[in-house]
Amino acid sequence: MDAVRLTDHVERGLTLRVTVRNPPSENVYGFPVAVSGTLVLMRAVYDYQPWGWVAVPPGNVAAFRSGRFERFAERVLAGEGVAAKRCPAWLGTSSLAALLASLMKRRRNVVIETAAVAARAAPGETRFYLGRIEAVGLSHVSMRTVNGLGRWARRATRIRVDDICLVQFDDPYTRAFSKYAPYPGG
Repeated sequence: MDAVRLTDHVERGLTLRVTVRNPPSENVYGFPVAVSGTLVLMRAVYDYQPWGWVAVPPGNVAAFRSGRFERFAERVLAGEGVAAKRCPAWLGTSSLAALLASLMKRRRNVVIETAAVAARAAPGETRFYLGRIEAVGLSHVSMRTVNGLGRWARRATRIRVDDICLVQFDDPYTRAFSKYAPYPGG
């Protein structure tokens, strides 16, 4: 990963396409808003519309592209009124752990993808954790998950921070799911 080029994109408000290693062949398109040694945070864009936030650990970035296709897309986005946006001040961006801790503090439901979950998922099956972070430690995050039927697990799942491939939040999927499967106890 070229942190200098990514930081330049943050400062200039340019878009890019990030190809992640795990899950394989997944691309994230949008505006990078923060870069650190343990995360690349992007305001994701899908079909020229804002699509929440995505954080990818730099080690999971297989490649990124920012060229003529992205410059054209920026013209479309500008015409549609979609622009680079600063991340909220409450959002921790110094590290992946800081990001997770700030999401826990704000009681946000999130999607966390790990290579292990993606690898063991059958075609068409869930390949991520969806839920609320209950604790963040140096090496693990504890997350109370919700299944596809809207049922919350009784106990938290421990996820190794080093195993996290992608974190997604404040996106239409997570917001809609959270609306119809509210966190127990508020």
